[in-house]
Amino acid sequence: MTRCFPKAFLAIVALAASAPVTFAQSDLQVEADIEFAQGLARRWQFVDLAEGVLEELSKGSLDGAQSERLGLVRCEIYATAAKRERNAEERDRLFGAALTAYQDFIADNEFSDLKPAAESAYVQLSNTFAGVLELALADQVGEEAEATRTRIRETLEEPLSRTGALIASLKSIDEPTALQERELYALMLDRGKMLSTLGRASEDGTFYLGQAETTLDELALTAGERSAWGLQANIELARVLGATGDWAYSMDLLEFVLDTVMPRDKAILEPYFADLSPADLELHWYYAEMATPPLLEACVSANKPEAAISWALHYFNIYKKYGFSLSKPRGHMALLASASVLMDAGGYVGGRTNDGELQWYATKEDLDAAESSRRNKRTAVDLALSMAQTTNEENRGNVLQTRAQKLISEIIERPGIAIGPEILFEAAQGHYREKDYPAAIEGMKRVLAALEDEDEAARIEFGPKVLNHIGLALGNQKRYLESAMVFREAVTVWKGDPQFDSKNANGMLSAVKALQAGSTADPQIEQLFQDAQRFVVETAGAQGAGEVVFNQAMREYEDGEYDIAFEKFGEVDTGADSYEKALVYKGACRYKQQRYDEATELFNAYLVDYLGDPTNVTDLESRLARRQEASALATFYLGNITYKQKDYAGTISHLGTFHEDFPGQSQMAPNAIYMALISSLNTGEIANAERLHGVMVEDFADNRFTGIAAKRLYSAIAPTGKDEPSAPVLRKMAELMAIANSLSSSPAYSDLRRESGHWIDLGEWETAEATLRKTSKAFANSTDPDERKGWHRNVQPDLALVLLEQGKLPEALDVVRPLIPPVKTPEGEPDPEFRPTAATVDTFCKAAVGWVEGEKVRDMVEVLGVGTPEDVALAADWRNNLANSKNKFTLEWYELKFETIFTWRRMGQDDTAKLESAKSQISTMKQDVGNDFIGVFEDFEKAGLDGGPLQQKFQWLSRSLS
Repeated sequence: MTRCFPKAFLAIVALAASAPVTFAQSDLQVEADIEFAQGLARRWQFVDLAEGVLEELSKGSLDGAQSERLGLVRCEIYATAAKRERNAEERDRLFGAALTAYQDFIADNEFSDLKPAAESAYVQLSNTFAGVLELALADQVGEEAEATRTRIRETLEEPLSRTGALIASLKSIDEPTALQERELYALMLDRGKMLSTLGRASEDGTFYLGQAETTLDELALTAGERSAWGLQANIELARVLGATGDWAYSMDLLEFVLDTVMPRDKAILEPYFADLSPADLELHWYYAEMATPPLLEACVSANKPEAAISWALHYFNIYKKYGFSLSKPRGHMALLASASVLMDAGGYVGGRTNDGELQWYATKEDLDAAESSRRNKRTAVDLALSMAQTTNEENRGNVLQTRAQKLISEIIERPGIAIGPEILFEAAQGHYREKDYPAAIEGMKRVLAALEDEDEAARIEFGPKVLNHIGLALGNQKRYLESAMVFREAVTVWKGDPQFDSKNANGMLSAVKALQAGSTADPQIEQLFQDAQRFVVETAGAQGAGEVVFNQAMREYEDGEYDIAFEKFGEVDTGADSYEKALVYKGACRYKQQRYDEATELFNAYLVDYLGDPTNVTDLESRLARRQEASALATFYLGNITYKQKDYAGTISHLGTFHEDFPGQSQMAPNAIYMALISSLNTGEIANAERLHGVMVEDFADNRFTGIAAKRLYSAIAPTGKDEPSAPVLRKMAELMAIANSLSSSPAYSDLRRESGHWIDLGEWETAEATLRKTSKAFANSTDPDERKGWHRNVQPDLALVLLEQGKLPEALDVVRPLIPPVKTPEGEPDPEFRPTAATVDTFCKAAVGWVEGEKVRDMVEVLGVGTPEDVALAADWRNNLANSKNKFTLEWYELKFETIFTWRRMGQDDTAKLESAKSQISTMKQDVGNDFIGVFEDFEKAGLDGGPLQQKFQWLSRSLS
């Protein structure tokens, strides 16, 4: 697939290529490249380039988690390509490739954490593709229609089976979580939609439609009819009922939905909408867009034309009054459905359009009686035409535009309908954009005929652009001579529009050049060529000619022909708006060739000599805007050169205030600040580096350079050796690592561990929990031995600890329980891969058994654990084992002995023998260390520690057992 890359994108690629590489390939860089590939596909739509980035990544050394991530991203990119492709044949191919990619990923990653996300995306994409195919099916007949029905069945068969198994699994859960409920409802809705689509696409879809009705009805009743799930279920259920011929019930359901999300009664609607947040309003509009087309179809099919008119105008009135945007395709489908209803109804419409007050009247007399202002009167057909024009204008190259154009053509061809040139031009232009050039030419000729009855202003407004489209249409059919002659007529007879005069002159020149390429020397063609060149100069002027040369130079520059581009930039006339950019791009050519001394000389010649010359002062806005761009580019390149040459002071001088000097250069600014920041670190100016990073966080929070800079700054301020950071430095380190990790979709294990460790040291338990959960999920299945060990011995224990600190005992126990094996491995079973640390055991025991808080007996409070009897028994075994591993009467032994007896006391709540054992153990302690446990205090005192709190705990425990 060939792509034409715009200059803005090529500038970004150029910056990326010139960005300094200061450390070796890392996990952070790998994930940055993955995110870059996603951005290429999602934001720029350069899918083939994104695939190339992923292909290069796959050749490197990736760990298991990164390989899985790469595989899922590749699926997402294929899906993005499919959704955005306008060519129907290529779109269908891409959808098939994307669905196959998802199927392969799911099959190859059976136990991956990413599998649920892949399954969900696969089902949703299948539904999307089926919807696209069904939309196309409405305009097909015969073998083409049958082929599409087959494709729909093939697309939905496997995901339909998958949803059945997943739904059954979720329904089997006795007490599902809120997340599991949402997953169930989403799957039921997806399943209902797939069954509904299959039913409508099949010759005898009775079975599928029946299954869809059962699934959707159950969803609406289970989730609640007014819930988000219930509303969507009812909309799809109404479509099912329509397919079975029950239009009355279908109409009732859809009226219920619309009266729920945008009531017809103004007394209810206005206060209801006033209480909704902007997000809630958009959600209501979303459902209105979905429900309106099937409702209008149901009204017409149920022979309720007045209801259809009422709902069509209600939809349009809400759209105008509240300023909603029309989504694609839902909003425009609703608008076209409304337009079709009004066209068929005829009659008149009165009221102020933008105030959302339009009403329908059957006769002119009724309209005149209700409305006095001419401004507020129009025919229903005129309003329908306006609606269709909106859809035609906002949907280029898709099925919706085709439908809009058909509706426009149907209205235009109605007897007795007087259509102005602007409407005729829109209809003809639609054919041109659809590449139906013969129809476009006929349509444009119809515009020319209509202009005969118009004044000179209308002729000047439409004539040049109409002939421009005819000339282009002829050229696209390789009818170059006819094309050249049409453009000649446009630039001589119809001259008057500066914009199109220049376009038509250039169009004639292009057509004549095409003629010259296909024939031997011909005096008549040569004369046409001379005329075309003269017309280009006459319509463009010196400044326009300069822009032409600049654009030619830019094409050479973008193709890497830097010597040719250098010469071309030198040919740009001084009067052209692009002259100053041409001066700078001459330096850019030398920069690209790594001829840095020459580049520096050229950039300084512009910034110092040219801009410093009083004769070059200008107040023309167009020149000033280009000057700002040229100055920014020259400054950026100078900073880049000094950075490459390790002239860090020079880099700071050029780029330290780049973001302030050139506030509109958001593409270059993050890279510029980054280089200034690194230069500051290299010159020991830590404070300035911190200041610059503050700017990055404030102005470029989502930019990848902000994350990379955060990590570099972290390394600069982190203490070395065994030094402990102060509290302010520790917080700064935590925040920097958090920024670095947040700007990577899959940050490195070591970086996440650093971040969570800092939050734990700061006592920021909630923030630590969030980081640890991210770490836990990302590395649960790591194949790296160190990461696998760290997950078991550090990540999960730390997560349990921070949950415990927040009082989330059940969650803490769920996390830590799998890490605690029996004290002794049962005979015949292998030893566990990882034995828990004493700290991990302590967390488990506290979550399961509980603990005692307070320093004095009278203030002691027992916090109850949440473990099962089996958990408590395991805790007793571990505490007893740890106590026995220590020498008696050591400080550690005292602590463990208290916890052991405390645990036996807990077991004694259900087992008298265990309670007696606890009493016996505390009695023995009294005998060993004294009746009031004075020995505990004395032994701690000998070690220079305060044993009072532990002594008090033993006294509390003794009393609780007496």
